[in-house]
Amino acid sequence: MEILNRKQAPVYKTIEHIEIPEPKIYNLKNGLPLYYINDGTQEVIRIELCFNAGYGHESQRMQANASFNLLNSGTATRTSMQIAEDLDYYGSYLELSPQKENSYITLYSLNKHLNSVLPVFADVLSGAIYPGKEIDTYKQNAIQKLNVNNQKVSNRSARKFNQVMFGENNPFGYAETEADLQAITPELLKAFYINYIKSGSVSIIVAGKVGPEQLAAIDDYIGSMPFTSNNIPTIVNLAPTPAVELSHRVEMEGTVQCAIRVGKMAVNKPHPDYQALKILNTLLGGYFGSRLMSNIREDKGYTYGIGSWIISRQDLGYFAVSTEVGADVYQDALKEIYYEIDLLTTELIEEDELEVVRNYKMGSLLKGFDGPFSRADKLRGLLNYGLDTSYYDVYIKKILTIKPEELHDVAKRYLQAGSFYDVVAGKI
Repeated sequence: MEILNRKQAPVYKTIEHIEIPEPKIYNLKNGLPLYYINDGTQEVIRIELCFNAGYGHESQRMQANASFNLLNSGTATRTSMQIAEDLDYYGSYLELSPQKENSYITLYSLNKHLNSVLPVFADVLSGAIYPGKEIDTYKQNAIQKLNVNNQKVSNRSARKFNQVMFGENNPFGYAETEADLQAITPELLKAFYINYIKSGSVSIIVAGKVGPEQLAAIDDYIGSMPFTSNNIPTIVNLAPTPAVELSHRVEMEGTVQCAIRVGKMAVNKPHPDYQALKILNTLLGGYFGSRLMSNIREDKGYTYGIGSWIISRQDLGYFAVSTEVGADVYQDALKEIYYEIDLLTTELIEEDELEVVRNYKMGSLLKGFDGPFSRADKLRGLLNYGLDTSYYDVYIKKILTIKPEELHDVAKRYLQAGSFYDVVAGKI
């Protein structure tokens, strides 16, 4: 019998191809295309409705957030307690996710109970009434959570960073206040619900064990609703109005740490440079072996964790670095962040380091397509931009073939010195 040599690292095999099946389409009675992924080993199903209804559609701050979060607060035939009990009895779960541009309503159910759960789901979608008592409880809890979060350096730096990058009146930049929450009324929420949820613009993705029986059941309920897929509502201007000054500080007495945010505008998913920039970002701060982690955590010991991201929105994209460090070393940490960014614009990346990033990216992509729910998440990220699965064919090729010279050119275009905002919150 061969004895395993534990002093020798196991041989790894480079991933060279990922098979990405196309989703199938089922046309509902109301004309909406339903995208579905029939896969998995468990008899479970996830139904996700993506509404073109986010903060950018509000007539008043927090209107979209509260309208979605309180969608299950009661209907003409069920109280919030009855809705929760009906779903829980069948082992189902309803997830409400209001976001800046789009908002999501997701139902998880066992296949054998789908016909029992769909009437509750349909009632919530088409019959929400927003009881005043439920709104009062929501406001009380939201205000308490807001006050708690405002004591955290991470929260204060994030709020200020968004204001600085986008402008305080932009849906991406505004930070809710207690006054915004107190101003929420049933009439305000009902207006948003009628215009953007009950008869809103929506795309539907179903994943799990999805067969003709499940599709027919979904069609019986959702296919009769007055949703649209092409009448996208007009939203407010999302063009950012960034601050003039690049450096901003939020003084917080009594704290022992500082939260740092560094960032700038970049590009979003449909842009031809986006994929290369994502690869470059992975090397900088996108995984545990990144340069920022190696320098600021492993070498300097300033932080437990640091990361960087390329964030894609429908009309814009941006780059951001985030970490928390001891208040006594925030200036040194900030200096090292800029050092690592500048290094990408002045020196070519070694091929060995790039090969590690290639393998990491391919492994992450492979994991991202593991299972029907993960594949549905990827599909949603394409539909929001009018893209199809060929996007990932191009991305995989880019990962496998990109050269240090191309990454250097991208760095010089998007990571120029003197073009970044930085925000620090804490004891300064």
